[in-house]
Amino acid sequence: MATHSGGAAGGTGRSSGGSSHSLVSRSAVNFVHQELISFCIASNSWDYEGSLATVEDAAFPLGAKIVERLTLFKPRLPDQKNCVKFVCKDFWNYIFNKNADQLQTNRKGGYVIRDYALSWFQPFSGTVDPERRLPGMQLTASQHAHIHGTFLAGLVRGALTSLGVPCTVVADCTSLPSCVLHVKIPSASGGGGA
Repeated sequence: MATHSGGAAGGTGRSSGGSSHSLVSRSAVNFVHQELISFCIASNSWDYEGSLATVEDAAFPLGAKIVERLTLFKPRLPDQKNCVKFVCKDFWNYIFNKNADQLQTNRKGGYVIRDYALSWFQPFSGTVDPERRLPGMQLTASQHAHIHGTFLAGLVRGALTSLGVPCTVVADCTSLPSCVLHVKIPSASGGGGA
């Protein structure tokens, strides 16, 4: 969609609300994502639990930086509901070129974000046995999918925290290629707000 008419790719470096991020090939973004996941797994000597923690820690600041870029020239979002909607629309679109499929409240002070066909899970969704080890891999297909889901949970937690909504985010990746994120926001009954 974005056009390039010569000169520097960013011009003034300002985003006019368009899709300047689309100047980077989607396949390049997917490659960098996959390499980051592979690095996190390998740096933990293929330890599943250690990989989950490393991936979440790597994703959190990345989610915060993406939101900072997306909101640079936008007014502050008024409340947590609008922040979560922003993540499901603008943030999700920035990462996946589509909106999240569904956003619900869970009546427990949190939200449920669903994506029924997460592109990161396509390599794992055709696997007949999710507990089977993938060729050349030391982890199972379901463990790899959970690591990717944890990365997404870290991105969303970083994004929402950057928007002023501290939360915990847990990924449910049991029915691939679907991903369900459970966003829990602590109650504000403990004191004054900002």
